[in-house]
Amino acid sequence: SAARAYLFSQLKKVIDAGVPGAVLELGTHNGRLTSTNMRRVLDRFAPNRSFHVYDSFQGIPSPTTEDGISIQAGSMRVSKHDFIHSFRALGLRLPDGIHTGFFGDIPDSEYPAPVAFAFFDGDLYTSILHSFHKVWPKLSKGGVVIVHDYGPDPGTTKKMADNLGDFPK
Repeated sequence: SAARAYLFSQLKKVIDAGVPGAVLELGTHNGRLTSTNMRRVLDRFAPNRSFHVYDSFQGIPSPTTEDGISIQAGSMRVSKHDFIHSFRALGLRLPDGIHTGFFGDIPDSEYPAPVAFAFFDGDLYTSILHSFHKVWPKLSKGGVVIVHDYGPDPGTTKKMADNLGDFPK
């Protein structure tokens, strides 16, 4: 898809620019669409760069009224075993860290610093906001954050835009 091609082109730009830090993906599902391809890009162009992924492996958390959408908690559930199998089936190295939990509950110490590139795919406003709180303070100058779920719900998009003003540029 065009969105995925954009994601990988931005990752490559960060690598080419020499922005220091780890590459993170928050919200992996089974890893087949994004995680394995991020690993391929890193293995080809920056094999020594640290790659960490984060997922509850329980599906999405219970939506709040702030999330602005109606979806059942546990939707998109996939096991950590299935995620790992996606890499092994393709003969790819596993990420350097596979961190389990809802983003806001994972200790800050499990998010490496600095961060050069982060992809947020949390499906809910609160999950994306927690992602920003965990990663933004560790983002390198010239680092890139891409948010997958920005835009589908106008209310959520407005709330996210309103809150992004709280983060230093």
